[in-house]
Amino acid sequence: MRKYLLASGKKLEFNLAGIEQAVELYRAVLNECKNAGLDLTLTNETQLIDVISRNKEAIINIFASKTVMEAVQDCCSKVIYDGKHFSLELFEDEAARADFFGCLVIIGAENILPFFPFLRSFFEPIQNLFLKA
Repeated sequence: MRKYLLASGKKLEFNLAGIEQAVELYRAVLNECKNAGLDLTLTNETQLIDVISRNKEAIINIFASKTVMEAVQDCCSKVIYDGKHFSLELFEDEAARADFFGCLVIIGAENILPFFPFLRSFFEPIQNLFLKA
């Protein structure tokens, strides 16, 4: 089980979603990137900011996509947030909303990174934005 302590102090715990849900997320993300010129070329000198700059249109498409949001939510059947099974209702509380985006980024990335293992080192700084230091 993957366990994270969010910046708010609340815990996020989950196992990866099943392969069907992960593949649907993979497809949704790729569909949002197909016309955005996705460039995942990496060298030893490549920095996170380089990857983000080259792919900002794709990143915006991903974060704005209802299809990607739904695919991430479909990966949440095994997610526990603050001791409760994940649901949108948990984030009705204004204080919990600060964790919502971070939860989706972490859950989505952890479920799609096995398809792109070479990107894991670039994900860690993004992940750390949402975690307790």
